[in-house]
Amino acid sequence: MKCVRESGFDKVVKELILKGVIYIGASAGSCIACPTIEMAYWKHPDRNTFGLTDLRALNLVPFLLSVHFKPEYAPVLKRKISTSKYPVKILTDEQAILVRNGEAKLVGCGEEIKI
Repeated sequence: MKCVRESGFDKVVKELILKGVIYIGASAGSCIACPTIEMAYWKHPDRNTFGLTDLRALNLVPFLLSVHFKPEYAPVLKRKISTSKYPVKILTDEQAILVRNGEAKLVGCGEEIKI
């Protein structure tokens, strides 16, 4: 988010989306589409190497994404999801979320992960 803000990408991408350009994000690129990037620190709280305090993101979707799911993350995700003010969608590396006309659809291999 630090580089997204400093480069002006946050403003440019929103303008492009309004013009019909498709946004595709993978890993961190999908996380920045959410209202906040707080979930990026749920599994690895020590990774805030830029010292960000403002975790607001692009707010392109009304939910948070927890990506790169592994079963060992389930306990921390369960705890964090219970206190999140946003719904959370969990993705494995074989899954993606397609958002079209305001509707989110899981694509890829496997079922939706519920914790």
